Amino acid sequence: MPSAQVSGSHNQFEPRPKIWYNKNTIIEETGGAYLNQEDLKNPVNPYHYITHCIGGKWKMTILHHIHTHGSIRFNHTLRTLPISEKVFSHQLRELAEDGLVERIQYNTIPLKVEYVLTPLGK
Repeated sequence: MPSAQVSGSHNQFEPRPKIWYNKNTIIEETGGAYLNQEDLKNPVNPYHYITHCIGGKWKMTILHHIHTHGSIRFNHTLRTLPISEKVFSHQLRELAEDGLVERIQYNTIPLKVEYVLTPLGK
């Protein structure tokens, strides 16, 4: 049985760019291109914007939970997901800042807060 020969180099494909998420800056390792928060909102490259918006570990789970239930309350959802209060709060805050989720606060005692998807989040 003849042996198969592979022609070409093993490094014919360049590695994918690495993306690091910082507090205020996203750095893409492609020739030294640096993207800040304003660059993410540039409609020329929506890929960077959407990966920034839903890039958190729990963001897709939270968005799915809101989509499934229509709206969520903080404590009720916190009890149903295996996530810490700090991380859940941070992820919800980022989703609200990115315009995917709207925070609705009712002035009742006890305080009632609901989260719903915005048209952008749907």
